Amino acid sequence: GFDLHRSPDPGSEVRRALEMSDPSERFRATLSSLLYFSPDGALAEEASAPGETAGRESSGARKAAPVARECRPGDRKDFQRRLATFKTGTWFAKPPSMAPVPCARRGWANVASDTIECESCGARVMLKIPEKATREEAAKIAAKVFSTMDSKHKRECGWKGATCPISLARFPRVTDAELKMEFENRRDRLGRASQLPKTTTAAAMLE
Repeated sequence: GFDLHRSPDPGSEVRRALEMSDPSERFRATLSSLLYFSPDGALAEEASAPGETAGRESSGARKAAPVARECRPGDRKDFQRRLATFKTGTWFAKPPSMAPVPCARRGWANVASDTIECESCGARVMLKIPEKATREEAAKIAAKVFSTMDSKHKRECGWKGATCPISLARFPRVTDAELKMEFENRRDRLGRASQLPKTTTAAAMLE
C-alpha cells in the first residue's frame, strides 16, 4: 500500500527552515520536512536520499540520479520510485494534467523546484504557475506543457511515446477478482457470526 514516511530527523529540518531569511524558502523547506512520501517500505531507504538533499539545500532543489535508468513502463516499483520523488515543497498544487501520477507514468521524476526530469534520457521540463494565475489559467499553462512532454524526450529515449498502464497507479494493488473474493469472504464470515455489533445509521448521526 501507500504509506507516509517521515524524512530523517524532521525536527532539525524545521529548525533549519526557520533560520532561512526568505519566507518562500522557509515554506518549501518546512513542507518537505513534514511530508515525505514513500510508496513502499522497502523503497524508503532509496527514496530518502532526495528528501535529505532537499533539507540541506536552501533552494529546496534535489539532485537527479546520475545513472540513467532503463525504460520499463510495466514495472510497478519503477513507477513507485518516480512517484516518491514528487514533494509538496517542489511540485506543489499542479493542475491535474501535470499531477505526480501522470508525470510518473511517463517516465518523469521530480528533481528540483517546478522541474521534472526523464530518468532515462535526462530531458527536463519546467512548470511554474504564476502566483496570481486563476485555476483556468493554470490549467491552460499545464495543458500546454503536457502536450510537449513526449517531444521533450531525446530521440533514442524509450519513454518517447510510452506510458505506464493506469493499473500500476490503482489502489489497492489487487485485481478485481481478488477484491471480489475478499469481499465474499468477509460477507460469509459475517453471515456465520452468531451476533453482530450494533451500528448507528448515517441518518441518526446527523440528527
